[in-house]
Amino acid sequence: ASFMDHLPLSEARRIARAMRPVVRRLLGRLTTGSESEVRTGSGAVRLWPTLAPFARDAVRWNLRTGRLYLEAAVRALDTLRPDAVIIASDRRFAERALVLAARARGIPTMLFWGSALLGRDRTNTFGVTDRILLIGDDVRAALVEQGAQITVHADLNPTTTGMFGAEQ
Repeated sequence: ASFMDHLPLSEARRIARAMRPVVRRLLGRLTTGSESEVRTGSGAVRLWPTLAPFARDAVRWNLRTGRLYLEAAVRALDTLRPDAVIIASDRRFAERALVLAARARGIPTMLFWGSALLGRDRTNTFGVTDRILLIGDDVRAALVEQGAQITVHADLNPTTTGMFGAEQ
C-alpha cells in the first residue's frame, strides 16, 4: 500500500482542477527572460532558451504533483498517526511531502542517509528533516566542510569515545 491510497481519485482530480488558476498565473509570469543573459569567456549567452522548458514543466506538472503528494501525506498521517517519520531520501515528492506534513503536525522526522559517500554538488541540502542518521565520519566531515551545522547525538562507532548518546 502507498500513502497515495489515502487520496481518492475524485479528490485528486478536484485538487488538480483547483490548481489551474495558480498554474495559469505562474505561467503568465514566465517571461522571455531578456534579463537572463550570462557572461561567459566568449561573450554573453542567453540563458532563457535553456531554462524555459524546465520552468514551464515545473509549473505545469511539478506544482500539481507536489500538491497532490502533500494532500495524500496529510491524510495518511492523520489516519496512521505515527510516532515518527523516517525517510531514506529527501529528493522525491513522496518523502518530502511526508516530512513536511509530519513537521507541521509536530511529529519528529529523520533522514537515514545510508550512503558512505557524499557528492560535492550540494543538490541535497539535508534540510528537510529534524535529524539525519549518517554512516561514517567522512560524510559528516564533508557536510561540515560544505557548511552544514552538525551536532552528534550518538556515535555508534566503537573506535571513538562518547558512544551511545553522549552529546559532542
